[in-house]
Amino acid sequence: MDTGPRTFTCMGLNAGAVQAIADSEWSRSRRSALSITGRRDLLQGSGPQVYVVTGCQRHFIPDPETFTAHGYNWSAIQHISDADLTLFLREHSFLQSISTQ
Repeated sequence: MDTGPRTFTCMGLNAGAVQAIADSEWSRSRRSALSITGRRDLLQGSGPQVYVVTGCQRHFIPDPETFTAHGYNWSAIQHISDADLTLFLREHSFLQSISTQ
């Protein structure tokens, strides 16, 4: 995956502040495969909670039934650090649970 401008914007970063480093230095650093498209990105930290990111905000998916009903794919979940997960604003309007409808 490519980390593009949308990912930088959502994480509050400035793409103009990127500094070029040698390949040898990069290979020793922590790599992140996080790529945010702004269209139904699925994220999970170290806990069982799964979030969908839209408009730079993360929305909690309350249960597997809701996940499936929205057409999400379990293999599309990006596993990230809890620190990275907190960079996305948490929206207070969660997806409504399908099981409570």
